[in-house]
Amino acid sequence: MSKVSVVAAVLSLGLLVSSQANVIINPSFEDGDGTIAGLTGWNNWNAAGEINNNWSQTYDGEDMLRMWWDSGVYQDFSVNAGWDYDVSVQTRCEDWDRLQGGVMGNVSLEWRDASDQKIGDDAWSYQFDYTQGEGIWVEAAGSAEAPQDAVSGRLVISVFNDGNGAGSAWFDSATVTAIPEPVSCGLLGIGLLSVWYFRKNR
Repeated sequence: MSKVSVVAAVLSLGLLVSSQANVIINPSFEDGDGTIAGLTGWNNWNAAGEINNNWSQTYDGEDMLRMWWDSGVYQDFSVNAGWDYDVSVQTRCEDWDRLQGGVMGNVSLEWRDASDQKIGDDAWSYQFDYTQGEGIWVEAAGSAEAPQDAVSGRLVISVFNDGNGAGSAWFDSATVTAIPEPVSCGLLGIGLLSVWYFRKNR
């Protein structure tokens, strides 16, 4: 097997693994001290909420994130310009504390430059209230391509309150998955083809 084939195969394997892995740390809010402010891997503002471990409601694992009023958490991750990033977060409302009257749950993705400044508007966002259904998990899912100046992405999970409403929202199983650009996918194909050719001609 040639050195070129070995290198291509190794790079391809690396691309394959990185493209399938969730880049979010602590995606199901299991790790920390049991408070929003103490969530491992996440930053926050206002921290109005709780880490709830009601087993009858959690989507994944033992814990889920519940927030109310005007608060949120966010997590930054490194990105490659030109790559797509798929987002998925499970969201939930309950009829006994429904989101209504100007209160919305939010999930969004934004890009940041080398100075940690936000690039343009949200790359993708999802908003919801009680009308999405109550007592069930609903997936907020989308995708966006990292622009040329992006060095990091930010996943934001929050509850917005305009001061006229009430209610809380639940979140669980937050994932962001990298999808390589076409050139990288081509390298992946070359590497896998090299491995196949070598095995065939041994």
